[in-house]
Amino acid sequence: MRNYPSLKWLASLTPLQHDQYLKYSKQKQNTRYRNEEWYLTFDEWCVIWSEKWHLRKKGSSGYIMSRQDPSEPWCYDNVITISRKALGWLGPK
Repeated sequence: MRNYPSLKWLASLTPLQHDQYLKYSKQKQNTRYRNEEWYLTFDEWCVIWSEKWHLRKKGSSGYIMSRQDPSEPWCYDNVITISRKALGWLGPK
């Protein structure tokens, strides 16, 4: 059985926190689809993005979260936020 957040908790979120939770959930879901291990909590994810949240966007100037060592799981000590341009990934064409 999966642990879903309570409706009361979801309702207590600010619009920014709600948007962050949706992005967190989507990223977690994508890693599950790719059979990658995910050990980030929502709180850890928010700390990682705290200073660059406004830079998280599509396009080469946007920032993404990436693993430092792709053979290791998504966890607090193995992720960085980096621009797509610096990583050399510009996304789908």
